[in-house]
Amino acid sequence: MMSSSEFASLSRLLVFLCLALQYINGTDTPEQGQSITFSKTVISAGMKFELGFFSPRNSSRYYVGIWFKFKVSTRTVVWVANREYPFLRNTSIFAINPDGNIVISDGRISYMLTNRTTSGNTYAMLKDSLHARLLDSGNLTLHDQISLEVLWQSFNYPSDTILPGMNLGNDRRYGVTWSVVSWRNADDPAPGSFSLELHSDKFNDSLIIMQGSKIYWTIPLNNFLRYNAYGWFRNGNNTVTCGLSDSSSIMQMVLGVFGQLKATDLV
Repeated sequence: MMSSSEFASLSRLLVFLCLALQYINGTDTPEQGQSITFSKTVISAGMKFELGFFSPRNSSRYYVGIWFKFKVSTRTVVWVANREYPFLRNTSIFAINPDGNIVISDGRISYMLTNRTTSGNTYAMLKDSLHARLLDSGNLTLHDQISLEVLWQSFNYPSDTILPGMNLGNDRRYGVTWSVVSWRNADDPAPGSFSLELHSDKFNDSLIIMQGSKIYWTIPLNNFLRYNAYGWFRNGNNTVTCGLSDSSSIMQMVLGVFGQLKATDLV
């Protein structure tokens, strides 16, 4: 049986947490119990997306992000976890705390990406149930391996980029709205002046770019599709899901810092 002092030591260890992520860095494959530090990254199974700490080109601030990796010479960041809460030191960690919440911490302050409550034996839950994975779609998911329930996913919290599988619109049943917001500038991923939203009715879906509270630009959704490679699929409840007719491609739709909307093929 574990003594109280041993259990206390283990609990303190778990504060920096066990991230059950598929981790590939060279030939290393860490086991559950390792957090992500500045020098480590997580790479999806098909080596398409990578998660880790990064610092924009002319910035001394540190963020956790996901970027496209495959056949791209420059880093293309598609998601930022802490875009409004940068860290000033490269000693921060990205992990799951004993309550099952994803956190970024530098030892002095912590930023929580999730806000879940946990009951029962926390240690047993972490050891046997929680699992996080970076998918080849660019989606970071946290789910319960026993119930298979997805507890959290980064696709529900987009930054300035839409990837296939992401939603736009408003699901009134659950009170969820999906939109994207531009970076403040090229070196600061904090929310900027422009947002991309979906206006949906019975007959037409339109993409609308807002500059603050004013409409900056609008276009029927179908007019934005090109070469029949991209598709938006209505899933009811005033939402559409971004998809591709060519499954071998990966598309990104980015809202730029000056309100420009651009769709490009990453592969």
